[in-house]
Order: sequence, then C-alpha cells, then structure tokens
Amino acid sequence: MCAEHAPAMYNVLTGEQRPQVWETLAEALSGEIEDGSITIPLVRQHVDRAVLVSEAMIAETMRWFIGTQGWLVEGGGAVATAAVLHGVVPADDVPTVCVVSGGNVDVETVRQVLCEGKMQA
Repeated sequence: MCAEHAPAMYNVLTGEQRPQVWETLAEALSGEIEDGSITIPLVRQHVDRAVLVSEAMIAETMRWFIGTQGWLVEGGGAVATAAVLHGVVPADDVPTVCVVSGGNVDVETVRQVLCEGKMQA
C-alpha cells in the first residue's frame, strides 16, 4: 500500500513514474528507494499488488485509529488500514495483513487531522 503522494514502491512494482509530492501525511513513505536495496526483491517476492490511497483516506484512518482504538498512528503506518477501510483492497476471501506501525506524529499534524476533519486530497 502506498500514499498517492509517496508512490515510490508503487512505481517500482508497476513500472509507472508517478511523481513524489513532498507534502504528505505519509512522511515515512516519501522519498525514492535506493538502487540495489534488498527491499525491492523482498517486496516483489511477498507482495501481490500495490495500491494507492489518498491523503483524505489517510487522515480519516488516522482519526479512526484515535477515535475507535485509542492509537496515535502516523500517516505512513496507516496506509494499509486506509486501503482496507476505504475499499481500495476488496473485502474478499484472500487473507490480508495490515501492519500498523509508528506513532511519530507532530502536534500540528494531529491538530490538522482532528480539527480540519480531512486533509486536502
């Protein structure tokens, strides 16, 4: 799962060249992937497909984590759950794992996500 604004792994897996947008809630996912990185063959071996989620989906998922789970989750750690909650990954009989990691969110980002209700897509 990738943020639309941080599509580096999506680009590697699909062969597309979507641009990086440095303003993203998924800061941990922004940037390119180092040539020769062990990450690329591991992802190709274990990941079936890559999908993209919008900034609005990430923000809503961050609010969902705070409101329903009591967890402060950074944007990059929320993208997989965002894809499931928003139907980007279909609800079918295929086992799906969402890794939720990271709570490194600055106060201004939390304020924006909570007070604005949504981030710009």
